[in-house]
Amino acid sequence: MMWYDTIRFDNPFDFGAAYDLTGFDMTQRHVSPQARLFSAVLLLFAPMRFTRSFPFTANAFATDGTNPWAFLIHSRNVIAEPTVGGIVALFPICLLALPAVIWFIISLVSRGSGGSHDTGDSHKRTGKAGATGVPSGTRSRKSAAISLEKSWGMTRSGAIGIACLLLVGVIACIDGPFGVNARYMCDMAWLAVIGTMRLLIPMEAASRMKDHRWLTVTIAAFLALGLALQALCLMTTGRLEAWNFSNPALYAWLQELFTR
Repeated sequence: MMWYDTIRFDNPFDFGAAYDLTGFDMTQRHVSPQARLFSAVLLLFAPMRFTRSFPFTANAFATDGTNPWAFLIHSRNVIAEPTVGGIVALFPICLLALPAVIWFIISLVSRGSGGSHDTGDSHKRTGKAGATGVPSGTRSRKSAAISLEKSWGMTRSGAIGIACLLLVGVIACIDGPFGVNARYMCDMAWLAVIGTMRLLIPMEAASRMKDHRWLTVTIAAFLALGLALQALCLMTTGRLEAWNFSNPALYAWLQELFTR
């Protein structure tokens, strides 16, 4: 494919995306770094627009006077298609990503500072067991091995999570200049959720070890809220492939259910 790209576009890294047939000439579209960053921020953090009537959500990027978020794209070099909200708004579990990253870094620092002390204590316990003939040293080594394995698993899970979130930022900066829409969110929304969950899994496990259940309940509540917001997104009129066009019978039934 790169050989073909070299022949066709004189560049092995030009995959032809700029030559798609669309509403504007993407080969001549030049976006400033500020506009690129702003578009990436909208893809990630654009707020949802709620209404009082069914389906209770609307296009967050509408330019009419009734939209409180119209200033986000007014007079800006941003191409915005009808969209309900950004990734964080539609997947509220991602709100926990930042506290999970902070917890992960703090836990790494605390484990690193306490590692030398744990090793010394372990040697002392092993030496005492050898002198008395009690096989507690073997149990201590097994316990230390299990603890080390758990620690490595938590570190690996957190590192994967942070890598996923960083990749989300990179993809958002690449997609941003070409528009803010649900299609581009699909490029990275799954990575955002996977990265967040990979960070939350060791955090939730550590919480359960202390007999705390609040984080488990919080994660479940955020996931349930995300499913509800996704359902509202599917029903929102004006967006591409909205149910009032793609499945009018189902939309009419739901509308009657909520407005009777």
